[in-house]
This record gives sequence, structure tokens and C-alpha cells, in this order.
Amino acid sequence: MEAAGLSIAVFNEVFLIGKFIRQVMIDAKNRDGSLERLALEFEHQQVMLSTFDKLFLKSGFIYEIGGDLNDQIRRILEQLKRIVGEYSRLAARYDKDYTKTLKVIDKWWESGIRSSGKRNEAGEPKTIRLESVKTTEPTNPAVHGGKRSWGRWHFSRAQFSQMLTSLEWALFNKEKLESLVRDHGDWVSRLIEAIKLPLYAQGAFWRDSEKLGDFLQTDAKTLGVSKIATVRKFVLDLSQVRAVELDAKLIATVGVPHGLNGSPTGTASPVGEGDLRNGKYDNQDVLIEYKHGPRPQHATNSEIAKGRIQDLSKLLGVECSSDEPTESNNFTLHCLGFFHEPGESRYGLAFALPRDREPEPMSLYKAIGSLTGRSRPTLGQRFTIAHNIGHTLIEWFLVGWVHKSINSKNILFFRQEHQGLDFGSPYLCGFEYARRGGEVSNEVIERRGIHWDLYRHPARQGLPTEAFGKIHDIYAFGVFLLELGLWQPASKLLDPAVKTIPSIIQQVLVKNARDRLGHFMGQKYRDAVLLCLESALVVDTDDSMGSRLIAAFKERVVSIFEEGRKL
Repeated sequence: MEAAGLSIAVFNEVFLIGKFIRQVMIDAKNRDGSLERLALEFEHQQVMLSTFDKLFLKSGFIYEIGGDLNDQIRRILEQLKRIVGEYSRLAARYDKDYTKTLKVIDKWWESGIRSSGKRNEAGEPKTIRLESVKTTEPTNPAVHGGKRSWGRWHFSRAQFSQMLTSLEWALFNKEKLESLVRDHGDWVSRLIEAIKLPLYAQGAFWRDSEKLGDFLQTDAKTLGVSKIATVRKFVLDLSQVRAVELDAKLIATVGVPHGLNGSPTGTASPVGEGDLRNGKYDNQDVLIEYKHGPRPQHATNSEIAKGRIQDLSKLLGVECSSDEPTESNNFTLHCLGFFHEPGESRYGLAFALPRDREPEPMSLYKAIGSLTGRSRPTLGQRFTIAHNIGHTLIEWFLVGWVHKSINSKNILFFRQEHQGLDFGSPYLCGFEYARRGGEVSNEVIERRGIHWDLYRHPARQGLPTEAFGKIHDIYAFGVFLLELGLWQPASKLLDPAVKTIPSIIQQVLVKNARDRLGHFMGQKYRDAVLLCLESALVVDTDDSMGSRLIAAFKERVVSIFEEGRKL
């Protein structure tokens, strides 16, 4: 029996038991109003499972994926079965729909799977619906030891409450339900996360703007992916949305950044790696990122520069709805629009600041150099920072773009009002050089010193020998992880007496990761960093989206940080 067939059978049973639990919870909340929140959460989890069924099982997509993912999905479904399994006896006793559907599942299980593991028409799995439970009304039950024994009688839905009172709500008290909803929700979330990447990378809808529009209207919000799906839709056809151009006269900056040649032109330094700093737009606190136009000695088309800044403002201006339960790309700031200052030969992007946060951020680079003692992030918070930035980078890859400026100066934290820095919400900034993956750059990147070069893959330093791709962003991500884990700037790892040629820089970074990082962050974190720094995730053959590389990066690097977040 192949994993796909087993997964379908287990899913059907899990989903049916869940529908039984959901109905009893609805009845229970009428007795105890405090259970309403739990009932709503569990209902949403059931909707997510129904969407999984639609997109992954009924569509037949489960038969198109690799065995490893099938095994992962089956293991997750087995965990869900374990969680709801103790309710199966009640469902079998009091819900005839459950027992009836189990017979269908058993019949399909016996005859609906060919030797290949695929379904035939006679064995097509059914959508399980628990609209009502029509059963014979009970007669007076026998009394044993002062308690009524309900034996094998079946009850109408309206009598669930009466029935469960007799059973003393053994499995439906508040504490038990809280544990059920929490654990069930955790594994449902893992299930949805497991299928997102193959759906994006292999699903035909991810390459078709019209089909993406349909997906946005139906399932995207349920899965918590409406933001990334909208961004991808714009990437496929950026002409469908207009960029918001802001009035440059309403832009006011806090201080003036250092000049590109390193000489100060004002009193304030940029917040991040490039010209990123605090400002105001129409008296609203914002973060401003400048992108300077071509210099006279570089014959770059100004219209191309304008087009890129407009495209960035469109992509970074997408927001998910406030009621959408998602972490989807919430770690980039919301772009309000772009503006042009021709007198300064530059464009700018204005970003709204996070709600309930103080306006002036701190970069990871500055935090490493200034925070001491308990003001530093805990071990668990460091894993959270690594996971969230990695998650954001994956989504940037999935929409078809590369970042090109991953470094500790472009990762910002904001202070919670009257509290410390919010390490749980790091923001990836510095999109000055971001572009579509595979797009050839025709602009010259100004050198900004050793800190900038540390993050650049050896093949991208000097006269580049490779076109910029995802693997180069992943390399820079590895340098960021090294700094985060050692809590030390990468520039401090170099011997000033040694000539800083690209190959030597990489060797020094790899040696520090291999020899020191495990003592601070553990072996798994160290190994994940080495995969990035040694470009060990490169695959021989890949599709146009680089989906195999993205999958390897997610599974072998970013997913490693999940458990560490709990420390």
C-alpha cells in the first residue's frame, strides 16, 4: 500500500471524527459560553483540513509528489489521528454517520486501491459530511450503580448535551478541549505548511495569473497565503496594478545619510546597510529607503531604474487582511509608495512602521555591537529570528525574486512601547538591489567596504563569474546566521593582517562555523549554517522556479530552527 492511499484513508477518518467533535463543541458552548472561542478555533481547523482535501487529495495532486513528502504527510495525519482518536469510540457509539462512513472507507480501502496505490472509480473517497444525525430515539436506559448506562443506543444531535452530562463530559471539559484544540491546531498548521511549497512550485495555478485570481477568491485566505499569492499574481503581470507615487514635498527625513563615498554629508547615519533611515510622510512616521539614480559615468537607463522602484513599491505594498490567521511574509514592512527627488538624482520608498512600536529601529548589526547581558535575545529568540527571516526569504524566492542585500544591517527590530526590542518580529529591509530571479543587472553596485563584501559569495565579488541567483542569497543568509549565533560581527572574525580575498573570507567564515558555532547554538544549527556557506544545497537539475533548491533550503535549513524557537 503506497503512502498516498494510506494518507487518504487516515485523513477521511480524522476529518469525520473532527466533525463529530466540532458538533459536540457547538452544543457544549451552549452550556458553557467560555467554550465559544475553542469551538471557533476548531471549526477553522476543520475548514483548513477541508481545503487540504480539496487542493491535495481530491485534485489527485498527492499522486504527483515525491515519496518523501507523502511519508511526511502520512506521519502528520497519523499524529492527528492520535489526537482525535480517543473520541472515536464516542463517535462510533453516538454518531451513525461516522459508523456508516467508516464502512465506506473500509470498502474503498479493500477495493479502491490498485497495486499501484492509485484510486479506481469504484473506490473514490467520499467527502464526509455530518449535517445531521438521524437515529432512533432512546428508551429509558438501565440503571447501574446509580448511573444510567446508555449501552449502544444512538442519539439525535439535540441530545448530545444530555448524553454527555451522563458521561460527566469526560472528554469535553474545558481543560481537555483546550489541549485538544492546541495540539490539533499545531498539527493542522504543520500539514498546511508541508503542502504549501509543492503547491507553489508544481501547481499550475502558480504560473497562471487568472488561476491565481481564482485561488485568491476561494482558498488563499483559509490557508493564510493571500499576501504571497497576491504578490505572485502581480509578479506575473505587474501592469494590473498601479504604483502609488507619493508627493516628495511631503517627505521629511530625520538627518541626512552619509554620502556614497563614505564622507558624511549630515548628522545622522543610515539605519541599515544602504540609505535606509527614519523620516516622516505627511507627518506620519515612516522608514525611508533611497535608491540613487545612475551616476554620470554609468549609462544606465533612468526609465529602467524608475520601473524597478515602481515594481518594488507594488510588491512591498501588498498587505494581508487583518483577520487572516497567517505568518505569511509579515516580516517585511508595508510600503506606502515611491517618490522621486530629481534634484538629488534618487528615488525613495516610504514604509509604514509596525503598530504599537516606537519609531526608531535598531539593526541586528548594531544590536550585536551594543546589547549586553539580559538585553540580548535569548537562545529561543535567536532561533525565532533565524526562522522568521528564513521564512521571509523563502517567500521572496517563491514569488520569483531575489533580495541581493541580506546582511545584519538590513535586519531591523522595533521597540515595544515602554519595553525592550521585539526580537520575535525581525524585519527584512534593504531592497535597493532586489529584482526578479534570473534578470540580468545592468547597474554597477558600489563597493561599501569589507562588511558588504563579507556577505557576497566569492563568485559574486570583483568581476562576477556567475549571474546572481538564489544560492547567493542563501550564502549571505548563512553569514547572517553565523553572526546571530556567535553574537559577533563577521568582520571581527577576520585577521586584519591577512589579505581579504574572497576565497580566504569564505574559508574563515566556514572555519568559525565549524569550530565554534555548535557550542553556542547546537550541532543542527551549525550544520544548517555550513550548508549555506559551502553552497551545499545546489542541485544538479532544477525547474525554472528553482523549486528543488527552495525545497532543500526549507527542509534542511529553515525547518531546523522550528524546534529551537521553543527554547
